[in-house]
Amino acid sequence: MIYYTLPHLLVNECKSDFPIDVFKHMKANATPKMTFKLMFYSKYFLHREFPYTVVKQIQPFLNELCYYQNLNGENDDWNSFADIPSNLWITNSIETQTNSNRNVISTLLTKTVVCDINKLELYNQTITVKELKFLGHVLKEFDMRLSRIFNENDETLSLEDIFDCLPHIEQMHLQSPLPSFSTITAAKEINCSTLRSMNLIFSLQNDNFDIKSFIEFIKKHQKIEFLINRIGKTVFPYTDVLQKFVDEMSGSGTELNLTFYGQRKKSKASAIPHY
Repeated sequence: MIYYTLPHLLVNECKSDFPIDVFKHMKANATPKMTFKLMFYSKYFLHREFPYTVVKQIQPFLNELCYYQNLNGENDDWNSFADIPSNLWITNSIETQTNSNRNVISTLLTKTVVCDINKLELYNQTITVKELKFLGHVLKEFDMRLSRIFNENDETLSLEDIFDCLPHIEQMHLQSPLPSFSTITAAKEINCSTLRSMNLIFSLQNDNFDIKSFIEFIKKHQKIEFLINRIGKTVFPYTDVLQKFVDEMSGSGTELNLTFYGQRKKSKASAIPHY
């Protein structure tokens, strides 16, 4: 918690030519971010106690245990969800673990007022598109493994809709179950101007991934570094179609920044990062 002990600067003790009731109304009705800005703008908006619990990082762990780091870099924990304050402001990252509670993200968001994280790691989580929009509006790094995102109709969110929720994304790592573009047209129309690298990891059988639409996405985003791989003995049926695509692009003079499982060494050597 951030505290300000400034008894002589309270709004009802200050004098101003501006109507004091207006100051009171602004202070009482300001959004969290505006509250913070107003405190720097004028002494009239200072608080005895800042009304939000600000943390840099949250790492949900086993059962209801959550580790967190405050703005001073000090580590602490909440032993149960009941211990988590209901006025959270998260500034940097949320990183779930392999043994995190499956619905821990949804629980955290019921207690979160402001979320400005630039890094999100989802492991074995189920969230909604509404929750992703809240989490992702300034997100730069997104890592999703063994997790699902559902739309308003409880259907798996398409890849283009995921991108729509992440307008500033730079790095993306997705592991099965993998979302696909809904159509080839959708893959052609999406424009990810900030994305620099994207990894797809197949770890489940029968992923039903639409590789054709993803190839169209690669064609349009040739400066992005792509890695498509598998884990363990997972069947990977896309080597031949990807190799054909790479060879055709190379034959037309376009060298892609694409590496994939089973790739021939010659084409793999031509995959040179563009940044």
